[in-house]
Amino acid sequence: MLLITSNSSGPFLNVRPEKERLFMGQMNTEYTDKWLAYFDYLGFRRRIEVLPAGGVLEDFWEALSQISLEERYEHVRVHKKRASDTLIFYGDDDSRDSFSSVEGSATDFFRSMFLRRIPLRGCLAVGKLYIDEENDIYFGPAFIEAHDTAEGQDWVGFVLTKSARDRISRYRVDGISALDVCMRYRYNEYRVPFKPHGLKDKISSLFRKVFRCRMGRQPVLPAYTMNIRPSSGNARSSDSIRLWNALIEMQDIARDIYCKKKKESREVNVKYENTKNFLLEILPELKELAKDRNRQIDPGVMPTSSGDGRRDCSTRRGLSGRERRGGSAPGQWCGRGSPPGTQGNH
Repeated sequence: MLLITSNSSGPFLNVRPEKERLFMGQMNTEYTDKWLAYFDYLGFRRRIEVLPAGGVLEDFWEALSQISLEERYEHVRVHKKRASDTLIFYGDDDSRDSFSSVEGSATDFFRSMFLRRIPLRGCLAVGKLYIDEENDIYFGPAFIEAHDTAEGQDWVGFVLTKSARDRISRYRVDGISALDVCMRYRYNEYRVPFKPHGLKDKISSLFRKVFRCRMGRQPVLPAYTMNIRPSSGNARSSDSIRLWNALIEMQDIARDIYCKKKKESREVNVKYENTKNFLLEILPELKELAKDRNRQIDPGVMPTSSGDGRRDCSTRRGLSGRERRGGSAPGQWCGRGSPPGTQGNH
Protein backbone atom coordinates (compact mmCIF):
# COMPACT_ATOMS: atom_id res chain seq x y z
CA MET A 1 0.00 0.00 0.00
CA LEU A 2 1.33 3.42 -0.99
CA LEU A 3 0.51 6.12 1.55
CA ILE A 4 1.65 9.53 0.38
CA THR A 5 2.36 12.16 3.03
CA SER A 6 4.48 15.24 3.50
CA ASN A 7 7.54 13.20 4.52
CA SER A 8 9.20 9.90 3.69
CA SER A 9 9.50 8.28 7.12
CA GLY A 10 8.41 4.72 7.81
CA PRO A 11 5.93 3.29 5.31
CA PHE A 12 5.24 6.71 3.81
CA LEU A 13 6.76 7.79 0.53
CA ASN A 14 7.18 11.03 -1.34
CA VAL A 15 6.00 10.96 -4.94
CA ARG A 16 8.14 12.30 -7.75
CA PRO A 17 6.63 15.21 -9.70
CA GLU A 18 6.13 13.16 -12.87
CA LYS A 19 4.31 10.47 -10.89
CA GLU A 20 2.20 13.08 -9.13
CA ARG A 21 1.19 14.57 -12.49
CA LEU A 22 0.19 11.10 -13.66
CA PHE A 23 -1.97 10.56 -10.59
CA MET A 24 -3.56 13.99 -10.95
CA GLY A 25 -4.32 13.32 -14.60
CA GLN A 26 -6.14 10.11 -13.68
CA MET A 27 -8.22 11.73 -10.94
CA ASN A 28 -11.96 11.84 -11.30
CA THR A 29 -14.79 11.64 -8.82
CA GLU A 30 -12.60 9.50 -6.54
CA TYR A 31 -10.77 12.64 -5.37
CA THR A 32 -13.53 13.88 -3.07
CA ASP A 33 -14.07 14.88 0.53
CA LYS A 34 -14.10 11.87 2.85
CA TRP A 35 -13.98 11.11 6.54
CA LEU A 36 -10.70 9.52 7.60
CA ALA A 37 -9.49 8.03 10.89
CA TYR A 38 -5.76 7.40 11.21
CA PHE A 39 -3.98 5.24 13.82
CA ASP A 40 -0.31 4.77 14.62
CA TYR A 41 0.76 1.76 16.70
CA LEU A 42 3.21 2.99 19.35
CA GLY A 43 6.41 0.96 19.62
CA PHE A 44 5.27 -1.51 16.95
CA ARG A 45 8.75 -2.22 15.61
CA ARG A 46 10.23 -2.80 19.04
CA ARG A 47 7.31 -5.01 20.07
CA ILE A 48 7.73 -7.18 17.00
CA GLU A 49 11.44 -7.49 17.78
CA VAL A 50 10.90 -8.48 21.41
CA LEU A 51 7.38 -9.92 21.80
CA PRO A 52 5.61 -12.74 19.93
CA ALA A 53 4.04 -11.11 16.87
CA GLY A 54 1.15 -13.58 16.78
CA GLY A 55 -0.43 -12.34 20.02
CA VAL A 56 -0.15 -8.70 18.98
CA LEU A 57 -1.78 -9.27 15.58
CA GLU A 58 -4.45 -11.56 17.05
CA ASP A 59 -5.71 -8.80 19.36
CA PHE A 60 -5.49 -6.31 16.49
CA TRP A 61 -7.71 -8.29 14.12
CA GLU A 62 -10.07 -9.52 16.81
CA ALA A 63 -10.94 -5.92 17.65
CA LEU A 64 -11.47 -5.15 13.96
CA SER A 65 -13.72 -8.17 13.47
CA GLN A 66 -15.91 -7.14 16.39
CA ILE A 67 -16.36 -3.66 14.96
CA SER A 68 -17.24 -5.08 11.53
CA LEU A 69 -20.07 -7.11 13.05
CA GLU A 70 -21.83 -4.18 14.66
CA GLU A 71 -25.23 -3.58 13.09
CA ARG A 72 -25.21 0.17 13.43
CA TYR A 73 -22.47 0.52 10.81
CA GLU A 74 -24.05 -1.68 8.14
CA HIS A 75 -25.97 1.13 6.39
CA VAL A 76 -22.75 3.09 5.70
CA ARG A 77 -19.63 1.23 4.64
CA VAL A 78 -16.42 1.84 6.57
CA HIS A 79 -13.25 0.81 4.74
CA LYS A 80 -10.15 -0.32 6.63
CA LYS A 81 -6.57 -0.50 5.39
CA ARG A 82 -3.35 -1.35 7.20
CA ALA A 83 0.32 -0.82 6.35
CA SER A 84 2.94 -1.86 8.90
CA ASP A 85 2.15 0.07 12.10
CA THR A 86 -0.50 2.29 10.47
CA LEU A 87 -4.22 1.66 10.18
CA ILE A 88 -6.77 3.90 8.46
CA PHE A 89 -10.58 3.86 8.47
CA TYR A 90 -12.39 5.90 5.82
CA GLY A 91 -15.86 6.47 4.44
CA ASP A 92 -17.18 7.03 0.93
CA ASP A 93 -17.97 10.72 1.45
CA ASP A 94 -18.15 13.52 4.02
CA SER A 95 -21.82 13.09 4.95
CA ARG A 96 -23.10 13.06 8.51
CA ASP A 97 -23.87 9.33 8.23
CA SER A 98 -20.33 8.67 7.06
CA PHE A 99 -18.96 10.71 9.98
CA SER A 100 -21.08 8.75 12.46
CA SER A 101 -19.90 5.40 11.09
CA VAL A 102 -16.21 6.25 10.72
CA GLU A 103 -16.00 8.03 14.07
CA GLY A 104 -17.97 5.30 15.85
CA SER A 105 -15.85 2.51 14.36
CA ALA A 106 -12.60 4.34 15.08
CA THR A 107 -13.36 5.22 18.70
CA ASP A 108 -14.70 1.74 19.47
CA PHE A 109 -11.51 0.30 18.00
CA PHE A 110 -9.31 2.69 20.00
CA ARG A 111 -11.05 1.89 23.30
CA SER A 112 -11.01 -1.84 22.59
CA MET A 113 -7.27 -1.79 21.83
CA PHE A 114 -6.60 0.36 24.91
CA LEU A 115 -8.26 -2.23 27.14
CA ARG A 116 -6.24 -4.93 25.37
CA ARG A 117 -3.05 -3.08 26.36
CA ILE A 118 -2.28 -2.11 22.76
CA PRO A 119 -1.10 1.57 22.65
CA LEU A 120 -2.37 3.65 19.75
CA ARG A 121 -2.45 7.34 18.92
CA GLY A 122 -4.91 8.52 16.35
CA CYS A 123 -7.20 11.20 15.03
CA LEU A 124 -10.23 11.90 12.86
CA ALA A 125 -9.95 14.22 9.85
CA VAL A 126 -12.03 15.16 6.82
CA GLY A 127 -11.10 16.61 3.44
CA LYS A 128 -9.93 15.77 -0.06
CA LEU A 129 -8.73 12.20 -0.32
CA TYR A 130 -7.68 10.19 -3.36
CA ILE A 131 -8.38 6.47 -3.05
CA ASP A 132 -7.19 3.88 -5.56
CA GLU A 133 -8.07 0.60 -3.84
CA GLU A 134 -7.02 -1.51 -6.82
CA ASN A 135 -3.44 -0.19 -6.66
CA ASP A 136 -3.47 0.58 -2.91
CA ILE A 137 -2.72 4.30 -3.33
CA TYR A 138 -3.99 6.83 -0.80
CA PHE A 139 -3.19 10.54 -0.59
CA GLY A 140 -4.65 14.00 -0.21
CA PRO A 141 -4.84 16.92 2.23
CA ALA A 142 -6.99 14.91 4.66
CA PHE A 143 -4.40 12.17 4.80
CA ILE A 144 -1.53 14.60 5.38
CA GLU A 145 -3.40 16.36 8.19
CA ALA A 146 -4.32 13.03 9.79
CA HIS A 147 -0.77 11.68 9.51
CA ASP A 148 0.86 14.79 10.98
CA THR A 149 -1.68 15.05 13.81
CA ALA A 150 -1.68 11.38 14.79
CA GLU A 151 2.06 10.76 14.63
CA GLY A 152 2.90 14.08 16.26
CA GLN A 153 1.01 13.27 19.47
CA ASP A 154 3.10 12.42 22.52
CA TRP A 155 0.67 10.12 24.33
CA VAL A 156 -1.83 7.29 23.89
CA GLY A 157 -4.94 9.08 22.69
CA PHE A 158 -7.43 9.95 19.95
CA VAL A 159 -8.41 13.49 18.91
CA LEU A 160 -10.46 15.44 16.39
CA THR A 161 -8.37 17.50 13.99
CA LYS A 162 -9.25 21.10 13.17
CA SER A 163 -10.90 20.05 9.91
CA ALA A 164 -13.03 17.46 11.72
CA ARG A 165 -14.09 19.88 14.45
CA ASP A 166 -15.08 22.53 11.92
CA ARG A 167 -17.09 20.09 9.79
CA ILE A 168 -18.88 18.46 12.75
CA SER A 169 -19.97 21.90 13.99
CA ARG A 170 -22.02 22.28 10.78
CA TYR A 171 -24.10 19.16 11.43
CA ARG A 172 -27.30 19.54 13.44
CA VAL A 173 -28.90 17.00 15.78
CA ASP A 174 -32.43 18.00 16.84
CA GLY A 175 -31.46 21.62 16.31
CA ILE A 176 -28.25 21.31 18.32
CA SER A 177 -24.74 21.37 16.90
CA ALA A 178 -23.36 17.84 16.56
CA LEU A 179 -20.08 19.15 17.95
CA ASP A 180 -21.84 20.22 21.16
CA VAL A 181 -23.29 16.72 21.48
CA CYS A 182 -19.85 15.15 20.95
CA MET A 183 -18.25 17.45 23.51
CA ARG A 184 -20.93 16.64 26.05
CA TYR A 185 -20.72 12.86 25.82
CA ARG A 186 -17.56 11.76 24.03
CA TYR A 187 -14.82 14.42 23.96
CA ASN A 188 -13.13 16.99 26.20
CA GLU A 189 -11.20 20.06 25.11
CA TYR A 190 -7.64 19.32 26.17
CA ARG A 191 -4.10 20.62 25.66
CA VAL A 192 -2.86 17.66 23.66
CA PRO A 193 0.86 16.97 24.14
CA PHE A 194 2.86 16.87 20.91
CA LYS A 195 6.43 15.75 20.37
CA PRO A 196 8.95 18.60 20.10
CA HIS A 197 10.17 19.36 16.58
CA GLY A 198 12.98 21.77 15.85
CA LEU A 199 15.05 23.90 18.21
CA LYS A 200 12.17 26.11 19.37
CA ASP A 201 10.02 23.17 20.43
CA LYS A 202 12.95 21.45 22.11
CA ILE A 203 13.68 24.58 24.17
CA SER A 204 9.99 24.79 25.11
CA SER A 205 10.06 21.13 26.11
CA LEU A 206 13.08 21.78 28.32
CA PHE A 207 11.28 24.70 30.00
CA ARG A 208 8.28 22.44 30.68
CA LYS A 209 10.53 19.89 32.38
CA VAL A 210 12.43 22.46 34.47
CA PHE A 211 9.59 24.79 35.44
CA ARG A 212 6.70 22.30 35.10
CA CYS A 213 4.73 24.73 32.98
CA ARG A 214 2.76 24.28 29.78
CA MET A 215 4.56 25.64 26.79
CA GLY A 216 5.32 24.68 23.24
CA ARG A 217 3.25 22.46 20.98
CA GLN A 218 0.17 21.75 23.06
CA PRO A 219 -2.80 22.73 20.91
CA VAL A 220 -6.26 22.53 22.44
CA LEU A 221 -8.17 19.79 20.61
CA PRO A 222 -11.23 17.64 21.39
CA ALA A 223 -9.81 14.46 22.96
CA TYR A 224 -11.78 11.21 23.13
CA THR A 225 -12.85 10.30 26.69
CA MET A 226 -13.30 6.53 26.17
CA ASN A 227 -17.11 6.73 26.43
CA ILE A 228 -16.96 7.63 30.13
CA ARG A 229 -20.11 9.71 30.47
CA PRO A 230 -20.47 12.68 32.83
CA SER A 231 -22.33 10.70 35.49
CA SER A 232 -21.49 9.21 38.86
CA GLY A 233 -21.77 5.83 40.53
CA ASN A 234 -19.96 2.52 40.69
CA ALA A 235 -20.38 1.82 36.96
CA ARG A 236 -18.36 4.91 36.08
CA SER A 237 -15.76 4.13 38.76
CA SER A 238 -15.42 0.58 37.47
CA ASP A 239 -14.82 1.78 33.91
CA SER A 240 -12.29 4.33 35.16
CA ILE A 241 -10.35 1.69 37.07
CA ARG A 242 -10.29 -0.63 34.06
CA LEU A 243 -8.81 2.13 31.90
CA TRP A 244 -6.23 3.08 34.53
CA ASN A 245 -5.13 -0.52 35.08
CA ALA A 246 -4.82 -1.10 31.34
CA LEU A 247 -2.63 2.00 31.03
CA ILE A 248 -0.37 0.93 33.91
CA GLU A 249 0.13 -2.46 32.30
CA MET A 250 0.86 -0.87 28.92
CA GLN A 251 3.54 1.24 30.56
CA ASP A 252 5.03 -1.82 32.30
CA ILE A 253 5.20 -3.68 28.98
CA ALA A 254 6.88 -0.67 27.35
CA ARG A 255 9.44 -0.49 30.15
CA ASP A 256 10.22 -4.17 29.69
CA ILE A 257 10.74 -4.01 25.94
CA TYR A 258 12.78 -0.79 26.09
CA CYS A 259 14.80 -1.76 29.19
CA LYS A 260 18.06 -1.91 27.20
CA LYS A 261 17.46 1.37 25.36
CA LYS A 262 17.68 4.14 27.94
CA LYS A 263 17.04 7.12 25.66
CA GLU A 264 14.06 5.52 23.94
CA SER A 265 12.78 4.32 27.31
CA ARG A 266 12.69 7.87 28.67
CA GLU A 267 10.86 9.14 25.58
CA VAL A 268 8.32 6.34 25.74
CA ASN A 269 7.74 6.89 29.45
CA VAL A 270 6.78 10.51 28.78
CA LYS A 271 3.96 9.31 26.52
CA TYR A 272 2.43 7.22 29.29
CA GLU A 273 2.83 9.95 31.90
CA ASN A 274 1.04 12.36 29.54
CA THR A 275 -1.78 9.83 29.18
CA LYS A 276 -2.04 9.46 32.95
CA ASN A 277 -2.38 13.25 33.27
CA PHE A 278 -5.29 13.14 30.82
CA LEU A 279 -7.13 10.34 32.63
CA LEU A 280 -6.65 12.03 36.00
CA GLU A 281 -8.08 15.27 34.62
CA ILE A 282 -11.17 13.82 32.94
CA LEU A 283 -11.83 11.18 35.64
CA PRO A 284 -11.57 12.97 39.02
CA GLU A 285 -12.51 9.81 40.92
CA LEU A 286 -9.14 8.34 39.94
CA LYS A 287 -7.32 11.01 41.93
CA GLU A 288 -8.57 9.41 45.14
CA LEU A 289 -7.69 5.88 44.09
CA ALA A 290 -4.45 6.32 42.11
CA LYS A 291 -2.28 7.90 44.78
CA ASP A 292 0.66 5.96 43.37
CA ARG A 293 0.86 6.80 39.66
CA ASN A 294 2.82 3.61 38.92
CA ARG A 295 0.45 1.08 40.46
CA GLN A 296 -2.79 -0.53 39.42
CA ILE A 297 -5.97 -0.17 41.47
CA ASP A 298 -7.75 -3.16 42.98
CA PRO A 299 -11.01 -3.33 40.93
CA GLY A 300 -12.78 -4.95 43.89
CA VAL A 301 -12.44 -1.82 46.00
CA MET A 302 -14.76 1.05 45.08
CA PRO A 303 -14.86 4.51 46.68
CA THR A 304 -17.96 4.77 48.85
CA SER A 305 -19.73 7.72 50.45
CA SER A 306 -19.29 8.12 54.22
CA GLY A 307 -21.99 9.39 56.51
CA ASP A 308 -20.88 13.00 56.29
CA GLY A 309 -21.08 12.95 52.49
CA ARG A 310 -17.33 12.69 51.93
CA ARG A 311 -15.76 9.95 49.84
CA ASP A 312 -14.24 7.15 51.93
CA CYS A 313 -11.23 5.58 50.27
CA SER A 314 -9.62 4.16 53.41
CA THR A 315 -9.76 0.61 52.03
CA ARG A 316 -7.93 1.49 48.83
CA ARG A 317 -5.11 -0.85 47.88
CA GLY A 318 -2.74 -0.32 44.97
CA LEU A 319 -1.31 -3.07 42.81
CA SER A 320 1.58 -2.75 40.43
CA GLY A 321 1.22 -4.03 36.88
CA ARG A 322 3.77 -6.76 37.54
CA GLU A 323 1.90 -7.86 40.69
CA ARG A 324 -1.41 -8.05 38.93
CA ARG A 325 -1.82 -8.86 35.25
CA GLY A 326 -5.51 -8.42 34.82
CA GLY A 327 -8.24 -5.84 34.50
CA SER A 328 -10.49 -6.72 31.61
CA ALA A 329 -10.20 -10.07 29.91
CA PRO A 330 -8.46 -9.90 26.51
CA GLY A 331 -11.62 -11.03 24.71
CA GLN A 332 -14.06 -8.84 26.63
CA TRP A 333 -16.37 -6.59 24.63
CA CYS A 334 -15.25 -2.99 25.00
CA GLY A 335 -17.22 -1.04 22.38
CA ARG A 336 -20.34 1.05 22.75
CA GLY A 337 -23.59 -0.82 23.10
CA SER A 338 -24.00 -4.59 23.35
CA PRO A 339 -21.64 -7.17 21.87
CA PRO A 340 -22.59 -8.85 18.60
CA GLY A 341 -25.28 -11.46 19.08
CA THR A 342 -26.81 -9.90 22.19
CA GLN A 343 -29.59 -7.42 22.66
CA GLY A 344 -29.06 -3.98 24.03
CA ASN A 345 -29.46 -0.31 23.40
CA HIS A 346 -27.45 1.10 20.50
